[in-house]
Amino acid sequence: MTDRSGWTHSDIGPTTGRSSFAQGVCYLSAGSPGDLLGDRDALSFVHRPCAGDCRIQLRVPGIVNAAPVTALAGIMIRESLAEDAAHVACLVVIKGSSPKLRFRIRSRTGGDNVNLQAISGIVLPRWIRLERSADSFAASHSADGIEFTPFSTGAITLKLPADALIGMVLSQENAASGNVVQAALDGIAIEP
Repeated sequence: MTDRSGWTHSDIGPTTGRSSFAQGVCYLSAGSPGDLLGDRDALSFVHRPCAGDCRIQLRVPGIVNAAPVTALAGIMIRESLAEDAAHVACLVVIKGSSPKLRFRIRSRTGGDNVNLQAISGIVLPRWIRLERSADSFAASHSADGIEFTPFSTGAITLKLPADALIGMVLSQENAASGNVVQAALDGIAIEP
């Protein structure tokens, strides 16, 4: 992906963000309040339609202005732009100086976000991948973008519409008013 063609930026919930593209990099920002916990989201989402089976992967080099909040950058497939939409996500989470990975799901509209698996002790940059095959979703990660390791949860089942949205996400948790986080996501590949 080298430009914005086919991508739309949406702020979900009570947050404000921006996005731009240059030389294959998606630059995202997300203001406070932000949230990707509980039954409502507040995040910046750059997305496109995902009709049927699809896959997205990208590299997260880091997140700027992450301390002292918890910042989350990654990829998501969600049923709609509603703040309580069902979704599945693979995220790089930075709190302080210890990056982690999370495979997270909201299994039904209005339900709570649940961490299916968290992996500590990762080193950035980190590649992440999210794949959909019918109602089956799988997440994996890689240090080099070549050899991917699946999350130990394996594939999960989630009923999302055939015309779901797929894309890149940025949010923050426990942020003071006015705080902004930024990420430059690169190596973006999406199929089909």
